[in-house]
Amino acid sequence: MTLLAGALVFDPETGDSARADVRLDGARIAEVGPGLEGDGRVDCSGGLLIPGLIDCHVHVAFPRPEPLPRSARVLEAVPVLRGLLARGITTVRDAWGADAGLKHALREGWITGPDLLVSLRQLSPTGGLGDSWDPPAGAVDHFGDPSLPDPVFDGPDAARAAVRRMVRAGADWIKVGASGALR
Repeated sequence: MTLLAGALVFDPETGDSARADVRLDGARIAEVGPGLEGDGRVDCSGGLLIPGLIDCHVHVAFPRPEPLPRSARVLEAVPVLRGLLARGITTVRDAWGADAGLKHALREGWITGPDLLVSLRQLSPTGGLGDSWDPPAGAVDHFGDPSLPDPVFDGPDAARAAVRRMVRAGADWIKVGASGALR
């Protein structure tokens, strides 16, 4: 067991910080308190240990305006995820753009980053924020990616079908934009 020794430890329940040791069992916190023992000691004096942070609205793989291959959107997410983790963010809720493949890559250890919860795309009715439309050209899909299903629906039955498409493709949560964007 690894021992993180001598740091100030933030207690989110009280809002206080006190000098303590943290014993780790692998990646899990086994015990927190003063004077603990452990095999590998890491001197953390002068530091502050806090629980992992959660970012509830990120876009780790949002498409750029210029056309790029689908794989470029996914590969651009790698340094974004790594940077989030380096800043202490251990869980993110991606609000549009990341797919289940990124979750799989993180789980397998192919890339480094926080735990990722994906919505895939933002559901919306015709004309809503998730309905990309250009009057001269018609429907515009900046993703063009089968792992990110069509988010547009009209009416309750179509809304249920849209949610089912997202869940089938690996969505952890559903984002709905009932109106257009404010610009």
